[in-house]
Amino acid sequence: MRLAEQREIRAATDGPPEPVLSTLSVLAQELQAQGRPSEAEPLAVELVSGSLSIFGPHDLKTLAAINHLGSLHMDMGQLPAAEEWYREALHISRTELGDGHATTLASLNNLGKLLFEKGEFAEARPLLEEALEATRATCGERHPSTLACLANLSALLQASGELEEAELLCRRALEVKRLTLGSRHPDTLGSLHNLGRLLQSRGALDEAEALLTEALQTSRDTLGAHHPNTLSSLSSLGGLFQVRGALDEAEENCREALDARRAILGDRHPNTLTSAINLGSVLEEKGDLEAAAPLFKEALEVSKATLGERHPLMIASQTRLDALNRMQCGQCGENSPPLGGSNASPGKRSRLQA
Repeated sequence: MRLAEQREIRAATDGPPEPVLSTLSVLAQELQAQGRPSEAEPLAVELVSGSLSIFGPHDLKTLAAINHLGSLHMDMGQLPAAEEWYREALHISRTELGDGHATTLASLNNLGKLLFEKGEFAEARPLLEEALEATRATCGERHPSTLACLANLSALLQASGELEEAELLCRRALEVKRLTLGSRHPDTLGSLHNLGRLLQSRGALDEAEALLTEALQTSRDTLGAHHPNTLSSLSSLGGLFQVRGALDEAEENCREALDARRAILGDRHPNTLTSAINLGSVLEEKGDLEAAAPLFKEALEVSKATLGERHPLMIASQTRLDALNRMQCGQCGENSPPLGGSNASPGKRSRLQA
């Protein structure tokens, strides 16, 4: 249900009492922190509806509720729905509060992160740069909002191949979070994971493995085996094992991550599709093409249907299938049937992260 529909329905009702909205907000945020966004989402929908009724669309409480609902849709892999909520929040914030207001800056960062997740780097970058510059100026270098902006821009720079600049931002974020939040805080663990991934991409495998191992072990201890942060570190450490040629360990990590994400997020979530591609990549490297092909085909079909033909997941899935087809033809003869996919030209192969 979108904002216009919420307004229409709530116009004729009084909505829940304000204390009930406060309780809804606390419960929804707690469920999200526990990695249970699908349980939090109906509470967040009710919170948006009630906030519109009691406070109106331009109130800070309503904008916070809209942004929170957008973040839940992101966690659930429902990127078009998240984008609609984030764009609505940013539009209202810019119009009613101005470009420098904290809520506007949070909305900028949220939308930039969402567009980055969709693979729309060109539109995401100016939003993330604006959010970081303005948040740093108004809140200071050590504020959590500034650190969140640093992390998001660093991730975009890394994905764009600007690794040196990304590393500087990533190291700064981790340094400040260790000092202000401690080494076991979820935000610190997220920065550990991000820096580990970046260092792996730069070939600093020993330091990368140490950071990813620390992130995984601490996440398991503090957040649980199935928390999204834990699964991200598990997946990334599997990728590092693959780079080092430890394929049995890589397969074990990738299978664990895929099984957990299927159970928690479902088969159509982008992180589940990423895990399917990564496990397929390990199996392909081990020579088990028949086991790899269904994983790539699944990721291709679902990503095309849910994310579109320009999304990096869809392109990666297609590339892997095409490569498998060529390998099969080379091993068994040109008349062998393909394992799946089309005959599109391959691109550069790289392991995905989530």
